Amino acid sequence: MQNGKLIFKLILLFSLTILQVFGQQTKMRIYKGDKYTLEYPVEWQTTNENGILNFFPIENFGALTLSKHSDIDFPLENTKQVILDMYEIKDKPENVKMLRKGDIYEFTYQHVDKDVKWVTKAFRNKTDFYLLTVNCELSKWDTNKDMFFKVINTFKIN
Repeated sequence: MQNGKLIFKLILLFSLTILQVFGQQTKMRIYKGDKYTLEYPVEWQTTNENGILNFFPIENFGALTLSKHSDIDFPLENTKQVILDMYEIKDKPENVKMLRKGDIYEFTYQHVDKDVKWVTKAFRNKTDFYLLTVNCELSKWDTNKDMFFKVINTFKIN
């Protein structure tokens, strides 16, 4: 009987510990921009350099950069090449993936350059163009990619 109670208490303690560990979620802060929002961890730092926003962990091994461009005039079919050209990437435009969600076109592209993982997500809504780019030291990517994807996927156009 004593062994049964001890086993029950151990299982209960183990279960509560697991729930606490997995139940903890990163507290997020909302950045409200002109026509868009983005959520990022409260412990992250932010900078605004002439309208280009940077969101990054205190350890500074990576960042998410967000820029908005209004009144763009290049044709939709050139958007993939524009994304590559902005970062001086020599790749084929067909490697930039495009998805349409109503009036919004979403573009994604990933690559590695000089031990840095780059993930680009761009959104085009009529003449507004939003460019979000994650850069992270390749050695830190596997342990931090979930958080970077969580942040980049909170981006919403209002």
